[in-house]
Formats: sequence, structure tokens, C-alpha cells
Amino acid sequence: MKNKNGICGTYAVKNESGTVTLYVDTLSQDIVDIDVAPGETYVKFETERVNMRNSAYSTRVRLWNILKQFPDVTTIEIGSGVYEIHINNETFPNVRHVISKNNNFANGKSMLLKKIHNGLKLCNSFCLKENEVLDLSGVTLLDAYSLSGCMSDKIVNEGKVNYIDMNAFVGSIFALKSTDSSVAMAGTMLVDVNAGFDETDFPKEISVVRSNIDLTKVNNAHFHSLKVFDVFRSHTNLSFNRLCFSGDDSFELSALTSRNEYGCFNNIEEFDINNQYYKTIDGIVYSNDGKTLIACPGKKEGTIKVAEGTKYVLRCAFYNSHVSEIIFPDSLIELGPESIKSCDNLQHIDFGKGIKRIGGADMPTISYCESLTELDIPEQVEVIGINAFYCLKGLTTVHFHDGIKRIERYAFASCDKLNDITLPESVTNIGQFAFGAAENIHLQGHCLPRGLVKSVAQNSTAVYAPTEDMRAELLRSVVTVEINGTVVYIPKYMTTETINRSDDRFNTYGLTDEFYIFIYEMASCTNARQDIAAKIYKLTKNEEVGSYLRRISNSYSSRLLKEGREEDLVEFLKLGLMTDNAIKKLLKKADEKEAAIVSAYILRLIDNTSITKTSFKL
Repeated sequence: MKNKNGICGTYAVKNESGTVTLYVDTLSQDIVDIDVAPGETYVKFETERVNMRNSAYSTRVRLWNILKQFPDVTTIEIGSGVYEIHINNETFPNVRHVISKNNNFANGKSMLLKKIHNGLKLCNSFCLKENEVLDLSGVTLLDAYSLSGCMSDKIVNEGKVNYIDMNAFVGSIFALKSTDSSVAMAGTMLVDVNAGFDETDFPKEISVVRSNIDLTKVNNAHFHSLKVFDVFRSHTNLSFNRLCFSGDDSFELSALTSRNEYGCFNNIEEFDINNQYYKTIDGIVYSNDGKTLIACPGKKEGTIKVAEGTKYVLRCAFYNSHVSEIIFPDSLIELGPESIKSCDNLQHIDFGKGIKRIGGADMPTISYCESLTELDIPEQVEVIGINAFYCLKGLTTVHFHDGIKRIERYAFASCDKLNDITLPESVTNIGQFAFGAAENIHLQGHCLPRGLVKSVAQNSTAVYAPTEDMRAELLRSVVTVEINGTVVYIPKYMTTETINRSDDRFNTYGLTDEFYIFIYEMASCTNARQDIAAKIYKLTKNEEVGSYLRRISNSYSSRLLKEGREEDLVEFLKLGLMTDNAIKKLLKKADEKEAAIVSAYILRLIDNTSITKTSFKL
């Protein structure tokens, strides 16, 4: 290297013959410009190493903005000190050899290749002429503008390329030439889809699709292999109206629905698949034997009558569908996980007379269907499995028929409007948090299902509310359980330990005085305990509970007054547990708070009753 000469924030580094000059930024040590004398065929990118932030590789070649051309250069060498290199193909249009003395780059014929974790990235292919061959052996990624200026369509691709930058083919023959085909291909790589074709035929040999390819112009898509369709996985919003598969290649039944999960079928109105493995009925994909429903097009609307003989529905078969009603045949025996998901227009499901279990996997069976307000569980169903119905925000009513035995944990999780539930006598077991939003449970018959408390109570530590007042109100909330006219109030929020203990007591004692006394003691906080005790005493007149309320009557009545709960306070006064003096003091506080309802009640009570030493009597 020759002496350094400062030029506009750079210094010049020349090769030994003085025919190649690299201009290096004085601050960053990047190579930012270059001059090559006419006739010079060899360019080496290298400078003196500068230790920057303890990195041995400090030099970056940044020639993106260089518009110069050096057509005589046929060979480029990447020195050991180069960390990055960015150049235009047109700057060195005739380079046919790249020599790497660098662990970050590989030798290449007509290609500049950078080593990456899963293979090689094509940075430059320079400007290959019409009859030259571009061999992409070992290449897994095509970088932006890596084929710019390439006029050859002779590409050897062993199928390892798994990502193509959206600008990789800009300025190449693949972006410039017209074709009679509906698709533009570079070897086995799909470069573009041509406009003006009503039906686009996707060749069987496609192995990878250019990133962000415009598929909005494709209405009718014809695939000869599902493996080809699978390469479109990242293109989630496909605009295909009609999707046709032909050929006799076998693939997993779940392969279609796994694509559906990514939204690939959102805009499809019908499928057309007919071979020895699959068939379509009314545009819906089934296995050829008709036993398995595989996928329903996203744009299907109205009522769907699933074909007779269908036994199984695969995962995501109904995903983002526009259907309003699904009618299953009596042959149905199993709904797969997430088989009905995000169907916003779905209002009714007829499960048929064959299925005996709904749900049971870790993933929900039916979920995110906001228009579904009512469910009718068939009488032959014996089990509602784990996570069967999840996040059905509009669900208000579920009809359970006599015959159902088990409702497993999280069966109706996040169904926030499912507040009122009636369960038949046949139910023997209910899982944890099965009815997370329940406010009222009606039990038919005399048998108490195991796990009832666990199914409605929640861990108080998980309660979230923006304010302490709101949180306190949540903690006061109770679930009303009615059994043949007998009522019990169960705290909505308790600790995990008390939930388990309460459930055990409920299963052991049933609706006895022992359970009533126990349940108010298990409330998550003092306020909740007081509220529940008042409700229990009103129902049972249990003397132990009454004694507790007499002891805390002053503090309890003051709290109700402070919280503005005048009607609750009046109901408490009706229990006759407060002394004359306490009531007189309460009247004074009510007047100060301008609690008109409470004041009026106490004054009316004084006028219409005789005062004893302990209480007023209506």
C-alpha cells in the first residue's frame, strides 16, 4: 500500500501498481469510493486493519451509490479485513471470479456470496449475458438487487433457496421480458405473476416464491401439488376466489387446514380438488372416502350442510369462514381442535345426533365466534371437554340436556356473557373454571356435582381492576347457586387454598348449616365476608352467622353508607340486628351524607315500631 492522502474526509489507498485506488472514510474506515485504471482486471478490497470496538473485521465496502463502471475488471478479491461489502452489479459487469480470503465470504463464479447460518446469501451475480449459466448451488437467500442487470435466464437451482428479497430480480431479464405464461419463473423460483390471466397455473416445480409478490390479480388458482401451495405460507391474504388442485400426489390431510390457520383461504369461495385422495362437495374439501371434512372456503356464506357420512372435522376446517349456520350430520363423532374458529357471522350450530363428546384438547374446539349467542348441546353428548368453547363473547345461553355427565376444566372459558346456567341432574363432575363468568347456577335434582365451587370461583390474586374501589366490588361479588329452591352464595374470588377447601366442604356437607358457616368465613377479604354473611343470614337465620353480624353491625353499616350502597343498607336494617342507639347514630350519619333512602327508612321505622333494647321490628 502507498502513502495516505487526505481527500474530503477520506484517505486514498492504492494497490502496488497504482491502478486501483480505494477511498476510505477517515472516521468509519469504510471504503466509500473507488477508481480503477483502464485495462486493470483485478480489484482487491482491503485496507489496514483498524481495531474498532474490539472487532478484527473493521472494513465495510459501501459502493451502493457509485455510478462508475469498470468493464475491464474480471476478478474481485475480498480481503480478510472486510466485514461487509455492498456494490452494484453494473459497477463490475464482467466480473466472473470472486476470490475470498475472508471467513465471512465464499469463492464464487460470477457471484459474490456471503456465508450465513443456513447456507449462502447471493449478494451479487454481476451482469451475466444471455447464454451464461448462473449456478445457485448452496445458495439459500437472494439479496436485494442481487440479479440486477442479469440478462441470462439459464439458472441452475438445486432447491435450497428459501427466501427471495422482493427486489432481488429488479433490473434483470425476469423483470423485463414478457411471457405467454401466467407466471414468471427463474428456474424453480416464482418471480412474478402476470396480469391478464383469469386462471393462473402454478407449475409443480415451484420451490420458493419471491417476497411480497403481488397475488391480488389472481382469481382462479390452479396448483398441481399441495407442496407448491405450501410455499405461499407467508402470503396470508391470498385473493384467490377459486382454488383448484389436480394431480395424484398424496399429502397429509391436515396440510390444507394448517394453511387455513394462516389465513390463506380467507378469500376463497370454493375449492376444486378431485383425485384419488380428496374430493370437493359444494366447494368444501373432504377426504375421498367422505369421512373427513378438511377445509371450508373462507368466503362461504349462509347455511352449510356438512355431507352425510362425515365423521371427523379437522383442525381449522372452519377458520375465518363467513357461514351463518353449520348443520352436521348424525354421522359426526369428532370435532378437531380449533375446527370452528373466528367465524364472526356464525349464529347456530347443529351438532347432529352422533357426537358424544365436544372438546378435550388443550386447544379450544369452537372459539372467537362473536355472533354465536346460543348453544344447544345434544342429548347424547356425555362430556364437554377441556377448552371446548373459548372466548365466545356473545354467548348468553347454553342448553344442557339430561344425559351429560362431565363438564371439564375451562369448558366455557372467557365466555363473558354466560352468566346464567342451568345444569341437569345427570351432571356429576365439573372442572376448574368451567364457568368463569357465572353469576347464577341452577341445579336440577338433588345431587350436587363435584367441583362446583372450583368451576365458578377464581383466585383473588388474579383480580385486576383499574381502581381499588372496582377491585373491592369484584371481590364482593358472589355466585348464586340454587338447588330445588334452596340458595347458597359462593364467593366469586378466594385464594386457591380456600377454593379447594370450600369445594371439599360443599361436596361433603352439601347445603347444610355447616357449609353456610364455612363459606362466608372463606371469603377473600373482610368486606366480602360481611356481605356474604348478610346474604346467608337473610336466607337461613343461622344464629352463629347472626352473632357475627351483630358484632360488626356498626362498622358494616358505616361502610355500606360510605360506599353509597343505600339499598343494601336498608336490607341489612331489615334483619333487625342493630341496637336502638346504633340506629340513632346511623340516622345522624345518613343525614350528614344526605343518604335520603336510608334516612327515610329509619324515620319510618321509628314512627311505625316500638323500640326495644336490641332492635326494631317491622
